[in-house]
Amino acid sequence: LTSDHGNIEEKDQRQHTRNPVPTLLVGAGHAELAAQIVDLRDIAKVTRHFLDLPIPIYV
Repeated sequence: LTSDHGNIEEKDQRQHTRNPVPTLLVGAGHAELAAQIVDLRDIAKVTRHFLDLPIPIYV
């Protein structure tokens, strides 16, 4: 579970903020997967690896 931006903590701010957004991983191997996530760009790669999916041809 994650999000692409954070701004729930500042309700008067209508634009995206630069506040960190947590990522929640649950299940077997979650610690190892979490260690591979540095920023939002890593989510798809880690998810693909976890689900044992092939690398898409458009990557």
